[in-house]
Amino acid sequence: MASNAVGNSLTVNATAVDAAGNVYLAGNFTNTVVLGNITLTSLGSSDDVFVAKFNPVNSQFVWAQRAGGTDNDNLNGMTVSGTSVYVTGAFNSNTVSFGPSILTNVNVSTSTSAATADVFVAKLTDAGNSGNFVWTQRAGGVRDDIATALVVSGTSVYVTGYCYSLAASFGNTTLTNPYPGFTFGFLASLTDPTLTATAPGRVLTPAQLYPQSRPPHGYPAPAY
Repeated sequence: MASNAVGNSLTVNATAVDAAGNVYLAGNFTNTVVLGNITLTSLGSSDDVFVAKFNPVNSQFVWAQRAGGTDNDNLNGMTVSGTSVYVTGAFNSNTVSFGPSILTNVNVSTSTSAATADVFVAKLTDAGNSGNFVWTQRAGGVRDDIATALVVSGTSVYVTGYCYSLAASFGNTTLTNPYPGFTFGFLASLTDPTLTATAPGRVLTPAQLYPQSRPPHGYPAPAY
């Protein structure tokens, strides 16, 4: 099996396979990349996000979509449930577009300071020969907050990652950093009414998820 995927810069950060054996690839690219017969061009000279579907039977890319803005925007995780494709990561651009949806960074860049990273979660619907973004959500605060992975369970999409902000908002919920100067992990859920429950959801308390009572020694706050 072989197919061309070439360009100035392309990195695959996540893969998934659906029940029919189709392969989904997602990650980042810069400038112009070619996926089989499909050409994607980034909005600026920094990283944009891409999601693509590959048919291993004929070794051809079926469709591909880009998203992002003019700064570095990174995709870190992906999962597939039926015809729904979910992706997550972080964006540094002042604004990013995911198809018709536009997200605005809570801490936009100015002439004297750069924007920090906010979390994004987005959904595409796979219509067979085409795939399109249908919704997206942002989360975070005024410092770097990054999603690293996501999974689907029942009708819920669970997203995990870490925050460096003193306070990070997830919809109507605000998480407060208990140890300023350190990052803290998060687990958030979104409900997608188009999903069919196949297994009961499992609720974990913060103490079960993060049993440490204090930040570990030897792990200073990351430098950004």
